[in-house]
Amino acid sequence: MIEKIYKKVLFTLILLFTLTFSFTMPEVNAAPSNEKYVIPGGNSIGLKIDTGVYIAGKYEVKTSNDKVSPWMMSDIEVGDKIIKYNDLNVLNANNLITFLNHETSDKVRLTILRNKRTLQTNIKVVETVTGAKSLGLYLKDKLLGVGTLTFIDPASKLYASLGHGIYDQKVIIGDVDGTLTFSNVESIKKGNVKKQDSIYEHMLDSMEQAEEVYK
Repeated sequence: MIEKIYKKVLFTLILLFTLTFSFTMPEVNAAPSNEKYVIPGGNSIGLKIDTGVYIAGKYEVKTSNDKVSPWMMSDIEVGDKIIKYNDLNVLNANNLITFLNHETSDKVRLTILRNKRTLQTNIKVVETVTGAKSLGLYLKDKLLGVGTLTFIDPASKLYASLGHGIYDQKVIIGDVDGTLTFSNVESIKKGNVKKQDSIYEHMLDSMEQAEEVYK
């Protein structure tokens, strides 16, 4: 009997609490959501960046007489970006090589970009043992790399990816154009304490399979 009375009292209290809470609960206005949604990746990708012509290194030129360093008296550093050959705009490495092959003077003026500063310097033009014209400079005009696509933001079209560094920190890339492409993982080599692991990938279009160095 007592148990039945206890249950009725408990039920009544629960009912009163529920009704009271229902009628006194404050109105809540839900704020609009600021959440962003992205599309997860995981795909292997290839990346080509058109950097403009920059100096990747210097070397001695073998001439019919001796080895010479055309850049010895010039203000030229690795990482400098060449933007003009005399008064001609330099768009890519082949462009500069064409100017050089038609050069009749033994010295030219280069306009370079270094740390956001524009400089001009003269450099000698020498003839190699094969008869080609040379400045003794290693030139590059693109960077190639592979990595893994992390995510894509469908609203802004921005993306993020992971991969190894593909350029020298001395090179100031700035605003450049580039191409993103699919790639295939051809092989994976497991690393150890002395050697990091490595992944070999193949880009799935007509892009070059390795960075080109012009000299």
